[in-house]
Amino acid sequence: MSYASYTRLAGLVTLIAGAAVILFNAVLLPGLIPSAWEYPGYLALNVLLVFALTALFTRHLHNSGVLLHAGYVLSAVSLFLSIGFTFYATYAFPVLQAQFPEAVRAVLSGPLSTAVTASMILGILGNLLFYVAVLRAREIPRWAAIVLITSAVLAVAMLPYNIPAIVASIGLVAAGYSMVTERRTVLVAQPQT
Repeated sequence: MSYASYTRLAGLVTLIAGAAVILFNAVLLPGLIPSAWEYPGYLALNVLLVFALTALFTRHLHNSGVLLHAGYVLSAVSLFLSIGFTFYATYAFPVLQAQFPEAVRAVLSGPLSTAVTASMILGILGNLLFYVAVLRAREIPRWAAIVLITSAVLAVAMLPYNIPAIVASIGLVAAGYSMVTERRTVLVAQPQT
């Protein structure tokens, strides 16, 4: 696969992930989907976001530094923890809740609550570092990187989850679109005669 083809594919994945997050949060906010779909929806979105994060990371790899790598690792760990939580909430909790309600309440109020908080802190810090590195690399439109940074700052401000997610998704859609439509020119040295 050529670099141009990979960049377009990575851009398409990023564009789809951003659009899916916008659609899911826009539909979830007004309560148009049943609550039973909430955790499976978040599970699918988190998997898409892992691919989008990796696509952006590989796109900026040649122009990267410690900031990009640290942000990627922290963001990826946060997303994988979130995937674990949502998988557990989607498939294990309903079964365990029916048989062991007190044990589920104890887990939710204790270790799982601490792990979710740690995941959120890792995600906010990782996204902030990653998006600043993306801005510095200048591989996507500057305004898209600024929108991504703004979403991380909004998350620090502890706004409801959907607001920073929608803002970040606008930046992801813009980044994905720029990667899909990018036209790189390759300079080839002409032989001297």
